[in-house]
Amino acid sequence: GKCLELAMNNGVSMISGERLGPRTGYLNQFKQAGQLEDAFREQTEFALDMLEQRLLYEALCNSRLTPHALESVLIDGCIRQGKDVSCFGAGLTTIGIRMSGLVQTADSFTAVNKLVYQEKVLSIERLWEGISTNFAKDEALRAMLVNRAPKYGNDCDEADRTVRELGQYLCRAVGRRHHISGSSLRPGLFSFLNFMDCGENCGALPNGRRAGEPFVNGISPSHGMDKNGPTAFLRSAGKLDYSLSNNASTLDFKVPPQVFQGEEGDRLLRGLISDYFKEGGMQIQLYFLSKDDLLRARSHPEEYAGLTVRVTGYSAYFVRLTSELQEEIIQRTAAF
Repeated sequence: GKCLELAMNNGVSMISGERLGPRTGYLNQFKQAGQLEDAFREQTEFALDMLEQRLLYEALCNSRLTPHALESVLIDGCIRQGKDVSCFGAGLTTIGIRMSGLVQTADSFTAVNKLVYQEKVLSIERLWEGISTNFAKDEALRAMLVNRAPKYGNDCDEADRTVRELGQYLCRAVGRRHHISGSSLRPGLFSFLNFMDCGENCGALPNGRRAGEPFVNGISPSHGMDKNGPTAFLRSAGKLDYSLSNNASTLDFKVPPQVFQGEEGDRLLRGLISDYFKEGGMQIQLYFLSKDDLLRARSHPEEYAGLTVRVTGYSAYFVRLTSELQEEIIQRTAAF
């Protein structure tokens, strides 16, 4: 998501005003759809250059400052090679990379291509004015971006294809990079908790997302944007290419209790999940709680000490989470 922001703002952060990437021009200067995509790729490759250097620096610091003697004894390869695990003595080394804002970035490209370059109902100048001012003066523009442009999660081939192709590009771009140990970086279509702080540090985007708003977890549709039911939701997710995401993916799926009740509900749910995996799906996280359940737990934590929720790649007691994370999970649940 940040790479798209930089691609629209000539490499300068809209949040801090700092130059973080190369000069690739401003959104209102792009007269063809491919120009924004080219700028995005240039910003992404620059960010990956920085990532490689950061990983190199951290690996060298770890090898010199924080050796792991006991851990090295327990890991295959270290004794045989006479090397600490921090000095890459392990027989197998894996470096996983996760991504934040994949869906919002793809939906942004879909919105620009559809409304600006195909239908020509929106000028690139008005779009840039709205994004650069966080839609403060043009709520009608934001409503157009949110409601008129196609969104991933509705079994819409146009929107789903953009997410698929963007995921493929990013996975391949990451996979071409290497760690100092010699291992290729392993891309993952998930974001762990990064979707919150990365969203906080990203400006407004052309899908209608305001500056500072959290991204969504992994490959889940943007909150409230999947409007065609659970079958369309899972069909969209099944179109992505998981063969390149060897560091996993995450998909949040709310199970409406009123629909999936009893033996018949159990059969329907099993069928939905089975079909998703037959379509190529990689992973799914099921949510059974309602927004009201979570609101009561937040208001009366002493009564819900054992309430467990799925956060992202892990589960936790809801009442022990930070207020910001509790609110995100409530909003995530309410959006289904």
